[in-house]
Amino acid sequence: ISENIDRCVNESTDIVIFWGGANDLKYSPSLEDMVNDFEYAIEQLSDKTVIVLTIPSNIELDNEKQMLRKEFNEYLKQRDGIRVVDIYEALRDEEDENKMKDLYHLKGVHLNQLGYYVVANMVYKEINDIF
Repeated sequence: ISENIDRCVNESTDIVIFWGGANDLKYSPSLEDMVNDFEYAIEQLSDKTVIVLTIPSNIELDNEKQMLRKEFNEYLKQRDGIRVVDIYEALRDEEDENKMKDLYHLKGVHLNQLGYYVVANMVYKEINDIF
């Protein structure tokens, strides 16, 4: 994500929305690496309002990556200077924290239309609160 900021954000950008997914976890060896990459990105956006979506559940992640998702989401929720939309909590299955509710996904990995609607509505509310 941090490598694409220059391509995606310019001076007229007011709000930046970060949404990392399970695929980002697959390529991150550690929480420290994820935090460092994220902090680098946030430094580049110091004059923008930043909205960050937590990483949702994904059944394709092994236990180590599930823990990494959980730790990174907790880091996001505790970090100052950003607005966090907790889509993980809104979408997760009550009985298995590593799964999304069946109502919101396709094959346990990608959101379906209703899942995207839920996320879009949450982001809309957050943007509406800003203005």
